Amino acid sequence: MSVLISLVGRPNVGKSSLFNRLLRRSAALVDDRPGVTRDRHYAPLSINGRRGLLVDTGGFDFSDLDPLAGPITAQIKAAMDQSDLVVLVTDGIVGLHPQDAELAELIRRSGRPSAVCVNKIDGPNRAPAAAEFYALGLTPVLPVSAAHGFGLEALRELLADNLEPEDDYDSLAEAAPPRVAVIGRPNAGKSSLINRLCGEERLVVNERPGTTRDTIDVEIQRGNRKYVLVDTAGVRRKGRVSEKLEKLSVMRAIKGIEGSDVAILVIDALEGASDQDAHIAGYAHERGRPLIVLINKWDAVKDRFDKRKDIQREMDLKMVFLDRAPFMTVSALTGAGLTRLWPAIDRIMDQYRFRASTSAVNRVIEKATEAHTPPQVGRVRLKFFYATQVSSGPPTFVIFVNRPESVHFSYRRFLANRLRQAFGLELVPVKLRLRDRHETGDSGRSPKKTLKTGPVAVEGVSDIFYGPPDDDLDDAGCQQGLDLNEQLEPGRRPDQNNRRAQNEPDGHSDRLSPRKEPAQGGVKVRPSKRPPTAPATGSALKKDSAEKKRLTKKSSVNSKSPTGSARSVGPKRPNSSKTGQKGTKKLSNTKNQKKGSPTSRAKKAAPKASQ
Repeated sequence: MSVLISLVGRPNVGKSSLFNRLLRRSAALVDDRPGVTRDRHYAPLSINGRRGLLVDTGGFDFSDLDPLAGPITAQIKAAMDQSDLVVLVTDGIVGLHPQDAELAELIRRSGRPSAVCVNKIDGPNRAPAAAEFYALGLTPVLPVSAAHGFGLEALRELLADNLEPEDDYDSLAEAAPPRVAVIGRPNAGKSSLINRLCGEERLVVNERPGTTRDTIDVEIQRGNRKYVLVDTAGVRRKGRVSEKLEKLSVMRAIKGIEGSDVAILVIDALEGASDQDAHIAGYAHERGRPLIVLINKWDAVKDRFDKRKDIQREMDLKMVFLDRAPFMTVSALTGAGLTRLWPAIDRIMDQYRFRASTSAVNRVIEKATEAHTPPQVGRVRLKFFYATQVSSGPPTFVIFVNRPESVHFSYRRFLANRLRQAFGLELVPVKLRLRDRHETGDSGRSPKKTLKTGPVAVEGVSDIFYGPPDDDLDDAGCQQGLDLNEQLEPGRRPDQNNRRAQNEPDGHSDRLSPRKEPAQGGVKVRPSKRPPTAPATGSALKKDSAEKKRLTKKSSVNSKSPTGSARSVGPKRPNSSKTGQKGTKKLSNTKNQKKGSPTSRAKKAAPKASQ
């Protein structure tokens, strides 16, 4: 058993502050109000290569005004009986108090080594105030300041002399025991449940709600296995939490859930499952902690059959995410039903710390994608390259896919359920993460690469697109058939696409987005990102129209044929104000020829033949 050092004293003398200062972390809840600490709080202590356990206790009060004074005093006496060194913490500002003398008398009767630590001595100029505490008959007397760190070096040297070397602990090194957090609403019976599992009054229990304020670790040895039960404060609705101390208690309760491996949700059977119970369960579920639901106070239920059905119905409505959580009815007062709890914890811990090989994970994902083909996103079909398990507690899997952001949440859930079924992880949550196998840049997308297919270089991101082969096209075909504005649709021959292109207005297709891919096979060419030539609009059209009018006007006035008719420059619309009578007559004859003369029809057909 390791060396144990306990801190005892009156309420509000700074025991918890000194406890945190020695541990160099915020392990205990601290507030200006007296009586914040009520239970024994154990924490490992390491000083100069020597280790042990440090115990923080509640304030020692002999008055009968507080109904919790009796249970707190019993906790202090239990800590003193287990301690190898008892440190009496006093208040240097208040001075020597009668209760300090009473507590010093209890320490002398216990026969334990002791020391006096006079707290709130902020500097050397106040050190003489510690002299009056020699009257307690306990030595040494050390003036310290937990808030400012004055005198802590002397206190650390005193504690280090009573600790054991770390070499003795290295030989006894073993795996960390599972941490089980007991959570729930106030007065649901969490502390009573831990006391029943321990077989002793380890925690202070009272009928008033809100008795537990801090998270308390309780170590239990059961057979060859160790467990650490974490008692947490009751969590009420946010609208009802107004005091600073209660807010700190709720924050530490949530922190206790984060530091645990399994969470036990305790529900009062007389009140049933409420919305706040579902909210508390959500804290554990969001942090990836498996849950066990215990319906406490089952011995006080009269109509148990109907009550059980009502609670299950409420849980199905309010706690849908707990469909796989074990459900038990117990009684912390009588111990009924608690024998099933330990096997459930062991089974959950085996699944919580499960490790799978990479080959086994890839086989499961391969079978899953074969049974349910990944959906197509836009023009690209999702491709799952490989998968692996990166951590346990809870089991976390990573799958590398070409477009992780495009995988629908329903397909992710499908893959997670397949992994859960394949490896028998039905009692624990499974985390699934999708990643891109390429390194991402500042834009968050994979770097593009150029894929050369025949005479055309097509840009691609993750899929490979093939262009037509070189042997089927000559130089003219490379210019006409391989124009990137012309799309080779999947499932169609090149000649079919060419015939389709001839029906377009300009002899080729201007569609930049291909049709949907077929379910199997198909060849397609990635469309060019070169924008098509846009027609002139706005001021450009106005400028062209004005230029044509100017040329028509100039040619009709200055350029005339020997017969007196105007040349056909620009549009073939005569200007009657600038042309003569012969020119007007000539143009009228031309109009008549266009209507139906053989000469006009022959001239009209000549350009089509040349094309």
